[in-house]
Amino acid sequence: MTDSDPPFESMTAIGPDEPMSDELCTLILSLQRDGRRLDPRAVERAEAWASSHPACREALGDFAALGDLLSSEPARQTSPGFTDRVLNRRRLLARGGDVLPLLRRLAIAAALLLGLTVAMDMTFPTGAAADDELARQEHQIDTLHPDPFAAPDLDGALQVLLPDVAPLGGDSEGLEEPGGDQ
Repeated sequence: MTDSDPPFESMTAIGPDEPMSDELCTLILSLQRDGRRLDPRAVERAEAWASSHPACREALGDFAALGDLLSSEPARQTSPGFTDRVLNRRRLLARGGDVLPLLRRLAIAAALLLGLTVAMDMTFPTGAAADDELARQEHQIDTLHPDPFAAPDLDGALQVLLPDVAPLGGDSEGLEEPGGDQ
């Protein structure tokens, strides 16, 4: 509960025209049973409501039975400062505190690294070009594209790669057909 949260006492200070409900009646009378200081007029209205509404009386009976059961259990001791730690954590989370501090730090580091990389690349630009030795190498696929902007030359490439095979649409002079001399 933060300093800005209203105390229970002010929550039960209802006006004379405000409608009573089972929920509000149950809240007021269960807070009174827990020993909270409440507006006496609110308690009187809640008791009058409970006397004429069986569902509210039943809920209050359940709360009373639960309270009796819990009070019969031995008291448990918490470690020193437990309440302060819980409340401080709640305040931290309510302010949007460090829910995942490691992930937040990693995200900041990644953003800084990306920014540094972009800045270095803009400061010292390098071209993506092959060195001279790699540029001079010839590859078989280059026979299909003697000119990078021309259509592939399949006939020329096949003649270079397979000199013993006839051109695709051309004549077959000087070449024997398989099984031709029978």
